[in-house]
Amino acid sequence: MEEEREFKRGIQIAYRAISRREKSTEEIRHLLENKEVEETVIEEIIQKLTKEKYLDDRRFTEIMVRSKKNYTKDGPLKIKQFLYKKGIREDLADQIIEEKYPPEEELSIINELIMRKHVSPKKNFLQKKQFLYNFLMNKGFSPQYIMEELNEHIKKE
Repeated sequence: MEEEREFKRGIQIAYRAISRREKSTEEIRHLLENKEVEETVIEEIIQKLTKEKYLDDRRFTEIMVRSKKNYTKDGPLKIKQFLYKKGIREDLADQIIEEKYPPEEELSIINELIMRKHVSPKKNFLQKKQFLYNFLMNKGFSPQYIMEELNEHIKKE
């Protein structure tokens, strides 16, 4: 009886959280732990949500990669870090990023960010290059692609 009441309370918490935005399995687990739901009940809830397709780490990963790539213009390295924090397995994160974030798109976004980023005209050539390099590294792009696009951009100037 008590476990059934605990299950109902936990499932309501989980449904409420999932209705706001897509969540990873680990996020739901942490949420329920913080609400002091028993571990055995948490596992039952996660199994039920997974079976009903409310929880799907692959779908969550695909949505987050697409969102971070298209809206915040983050690079693959920063997205991977974000996914690890959300409890996504490394192999799944790598696979989805490889599928959804090909090198051509990474180069294109780097180029777009270089063109849009305002660099003070007071900075000399090396300072501008260093500023853009640091900016793009913080966005999570690969150093080799950053240098490739910076060199292309410099040739055009």
